[in-house]
Amino acid sequence: KKRTLYTEAMKKVNIFDNVDRDEMKKSAISLKGSYQAGDKVINEGDMGNKFYIVLEGILVAYKGN
Repeated sequence: KKRTLYTEAMKKVNIFDNVDRDEMKKSAISLKGSYQAGDKVINEGDMGNKFYIVLEGILVAYKGN
């Protein structure tokens, strides 16, 4: 169920336009995690080796402290 939800979300993002649907499904399988209000998702300076799909809610980004 989540794989379908993630795949459908990815289809709406233009950076995935040229990604084969089977590859997209494989990528969706590897997606995991969820966050609660107030959780810090990423810190400035962290290695950019992940991407996030926000299915609901709001993220706020701050630069610096």
